[in-house]
Amino acid sequence: MFKKYYDKFDNILEIGIGSIVPNIPSSFHVNLFNRPHYTPGGSLRVWRDFFVNSNVYGVDIDENCMFEEERIKTILCDSRNKKCLDLNLNNLFFDLIIDDGLHEYDSQKDTFKNLYFRLKENGFYIIEDIDSIRN
Repeated sequence: MFKKYYDKFDNILEIGIGSIVPNIPSSFHVNLFNRPHYTPGGSLRVWRDFFVNSNVYGVDIDENCMFEEERIKTILCDSRNKKCLDLNLNNLFFDLIIDDGLHEYDSQKDTFKNLYFRLKENGFYIIEDIDSIRN
């Protein structure tokens, strides 16, 4: 899907870096049994390596997921909190936004409302694991 964009995107944002802390909602800790060497941030590294000219930003509520590497910056923030996002993302706009965060309808809706205006024209907004059950 993104092959023709591999060198065209400037900025990518992913919500959810991959917490392994059990009490963090949507934590990846249950998968550690099958993937004992897992560490947070794998998908950020994949985006960085695939999109050769992109800066990749990750947002998570778990401070244990925070790290910086070449062309990767992570931000401690709840994507449902617009003030926090605006403060930390400043004037950034994105070619690709991936919501791989809380995986709950209301959270996905709030995150979309808080970030959609940051999507560049003709950009992509992807929501992973859409929760179809509404309370």
